[in-house]
Amino acid sequence: MREKSIVAIAVALLLAVSALFLACSSSPSPQEAKANFCTSLDNLHQNVSALQAVGSGTSVDQVKSDADNVRSSFQDVRKTAADVNGANTDSLQSAVNDLQSAISDLSGSATLAQAVSSIQTQLTAVADAWQQLSTSFQCS
Repeated sequence: MREKSIVAIAVALLLAVSALFLACSSSPSPQEAKANFCTSLDNLHQNVSALQAVGSGTSVDQVKSDADNVRSSFQDVRKTAADVNGANTDSLQSAVNDLQSAISDLSGSATLAQAVSSIQTQLTAVADAWQQLSTSFQCS
């Protein structure tokens, strides 16, 4: 009998914790969702800009690191887009995937000029897709 009481208490406690978790993890309001989405788009833009601003002192490894930052910030865009009605990130995802593929194809022995030249088209595509999303949701 005592084992049944312990199980019942454990189940009740689990249900209470689950209810508390659900209450705390509610979806953001539409305004909050849009603000979060725009912030993540801004972060992506900053990371793309850093990648576009490579200079003579930049190594191929730094280009790859900057590209990882782009990929990571895109993941944030995808997460925040899930809460925004009508936010379609397919074009942006395709552009980021193409950029990642081009960067992973870079040779460690490539010169900086070769590296930048080989990813310029993909960088432009990411920037264009970002611009379309940012404009369509009136992000500043």
